[in-house]
Amino acid sequence: MKEFCKLWSMIKSEFSNKEILDGFFGALAYTTLIAIPSLLVMAQIISVFMYRLTFWVVLIIILVALLNNLLHYWWMLALKLKKPDSTINFKRLMFFNAQLVNVFVVLIGLLFIFIFIPMMMV
Repeated sequence: MKEFCKLWSMIKSEFSNKEILDGFFGALAYTTLIAIPSLLVMAQIISVFMYRLTFWVVLIIILVALLNNLLHYWWMLALKLKKPDSTINFKRLMFFNAQLVNVFVVLIGLLFIFIFIPMMMV
C-alpha cells in the first residue's frame, strides 16, 4: 500500500490534475463504446433466460472486471503518451488500482447473487 501511495504521489507531482482526468475520461469514453453494446446484449439475454440469472450475473461480473482492466490499460497508455520520458512504473500502479476496483465489483456481484436475486425470486 505504501508503494501504491508513493506511485500516486509521483504521478500527481509529474502530471497536473487536468492531465490525469483527461487521460481517465478519454479511456472511459473508449471503454464505454465497447461496454454499452456488450452489456445491452447481456441484458437482453438475461430477460429471456431469467431462470439462469445467477449464471448471467457471474458473466456480467467477469465482463465488468475485463472492461475495468481495459479502462485502466487505456488510462495508462494515455498518461504514457502525454509524457513518454516519464520514469513512473505505470503498469504496477494501474494493475493494483484495477484489481482494487475488481474486488469491489466482485463484492457487489456476490451481494446480488446471495441477497438481491433470492429476494426477487420470493
